[in-house]
Amino acid sequence: AALAQIASTLQTHPQLTLAHHYATVLAIDHGRYTEAEKQMRLAAQLSGDNPDAAALLVRGMADPTQRATAVHDMETLPVYAGLRSDAVVHAMFLVSLQERKRALDVLEDYVTRRDSTNLQLLWDPIFDPIRNDPRFKAVLKKMGLPYTPQAASVQ
Repeated sequence: AALAQIASTLQTHPQLTLAHHYATVLAIDHGRYTEAEKQMRLAAQLSGDNPDAAALLVRGMADPTQRATAVHDMETLPVYAGLRSDAVVHAMFLVSLQERKRALDVLEDYVTRRDSTNLQLLWDPIFDPIRNDPRFKAVLKKMGLPYTPQAASVQ
């Protein structure tokens, strides 16, 4: 239903950058990396960012041989500074790139910085691989947020 809704929204409002971001997350949730890359490129283009750099992250999720490069670039290159500036978004991409320990480090650091406007993403299925980790539970508790077990996460 969410995929149909976002497709409808994008058909009606193709210039809505935020809708392309949500479409990217939904596509990643469902392992649809070709669609995720397409949406990531469109969002980057609309934002005036580098579409090729954006696509590299999704390719790193889809292709294990590109993963290390994608992680390194995301963590170091200035083009990804905006992504790193929001701890929850940063952690979301790290989990998607199978960097679970690093994602938990970022979330723990968030507790002191409080630099995210995207807390709702913590209940996205992207976080399911770390949802039962005691560190993830502790982060939610320190933030005063409820814990939602994997079986109850938003699908």
